[in-house]
Amino acid sequence: MSTAVGSSPHPRLVLAATTLANAMVLVDQTAVPLTLPAIMRHYDVGSQSVQWVLNGSLVSLAALLVFGGQLGDMFGRRRIFLAGTIVFRRGICMRRCGSDVRVADPLPRCPRRGGAAMLPTTVALVSSAFTGAQRGIALGTMGGIAAVAGAAGPVIGGVLTATLGWPSVFLVNVPLAAVAVVVTRVAVPRDTPSAQHAPIDFAGAGLLAIMITAFIVGLTQSQNWGWASPAVWGLLLLAVAAAGLFIVVERRRSQPVSDLG
Repeated sequence: MSTAVGSSPHPRLVLAATTLANAMVLVDQTAVPLTLPAIMRHYDVGSQSVQWVLNGSLVSLAALLVFGGQLGDMFGRRRIFLAGTIVFRRGICMRRCGSDVRVADPLPRCPRRGGAAMLPTTVALVSSAFTGAQRGIALGTMGGIAAVAGAAGPVIGGVLTATLGWPSVFLVNVPLAAVAVVVTRVAVPRDTPSAQHAPIDFAGAGLLAIMITAFIVGLTQSQNWGWASPAVWGLLLLAVAAAGLFIVVERRRSQPVSDLG
C-alpha cells in the first residue's frame, strides 16, 4: 500500500495537472445541460427522461466521492488520481465516442466514477507539492481556474452543440484528460510504500452510496411521481435507514471511510 507523495521537483506541473482535473469535471457538469434539448429531439424522449443523462452522473459522483478519498489515502494519491483520470477519459469515450448517448444507458455515469477518484486527491497532491505560503496560493489558483472553467461550461456546451452537434460536447475533455495523465506521470513522484494494511471500508462506502443515491433520487423524482408516491417516501426512508446504519458501522471501524469523530 501507499501513502501520500513527497514534495515534487515540478510543483507547477502538479498544479497544472490537478487544475485540469478539476476543470474537466466542472466543464462536464455545466456544459452537458446545454445538450439536453438536442438529445431530446434526437431520441424523441421527454424532459423527465433526458434529465438522467445529467442526474445519473451527478449521483455517481456524490455517492463515491468520499470513498475515492479513502482509496487515495490507502493506495496512494498519485495512483488513485491517475486511475480516476483514466476512467474519466474512457468513460467519455465509452459514450459511443460521442455518437450515441442513450438516456437509460449507464455509460454517462462512467466519467463521474473517475471524477470521484480524481477530485479528493487533487488537494492532497497540491498540498504535497507546495509548502508554506505557496501552498495557499496554489490551492487558491487551482480552485479559481476550475471555477472559471465551470462558468465557461455553458458557453462551451452551447457553441459546440450549435456548430459541431451535441455529441462533440462529450468529447471535449478527452484531450485534456490525456494531458493530465502525461503531466502527472512526469511531475508527481511515485507513492511511497506504507506498512499499514487496513481493510477497505466497503460496508461504510456502500451505505453512504445508498444513503446519498436514495435521497437524491427520492427528491428528484418527487417532481415526477408526486409527494404522495410510495416510491418517493420509500426512497427517502431508505436514505434515513442507510444513514443510521452508516453511523453505527463507522463507529465500529478502525479505518472508517468517514471519521465521525
